[in-house]
Amino acid sequence: MKKIFSIAFLMFSVFCLGQDTKGTIKVKKVDTEKIDTIQIVDEVNSSWNVRAITTADTMPSFLGGDNAMKAFIQKNLTYPETEKKAKIQGTVYVTFLVQADGSIAFVGISEGVNGADGFNKEAMRIVWLMPKWIPGKNNGKPVPVKCTLPIKFQL
Repeated sequence: MKKIFSIAFLMFSVFCLGQDTKGTIKVKKVDTEKIDTIQIVDEVNSSWNVRAITTADTMPSFLGGDNAMKAFIQKNLTYPETEKKAKIQGTVYVTFLVQADGSIAFVGISEGVNGADGFNKEAMRIVWLMPKWIPGKNNGKPVPVKCTLPIKFQL
């Protein structure tokens, strides 16, 4: 019985390793003006149903670097009125995928601010507005990479 179990386990392992991990990810563009739901992304990306990595030989980067990204966020960020009136501050962690072509996909909130849904929606809107990034690479080939970006809301 032990032998049969061992053989079955070994065969299952081989089938799992034989899955194809190549292919393209097709994403439907989201209208950033109509973000009315907030997707909470868990750590294992079960809601994404896509294969992505969290580290690469060369990580994705915003065109122009970190300073250009900060300038982009400052220029485009609008502090939500409800949170402004309530004097709420905080940091939202937006998780997204930088695809092999540098485009942004699968934007979600990995950690938001309690009672500040306006922050979450605004942070997602900002990420959707971003231009294409320089994609991450493994062995010189572009690959999709999961990224998390903190966006700070401060009065």
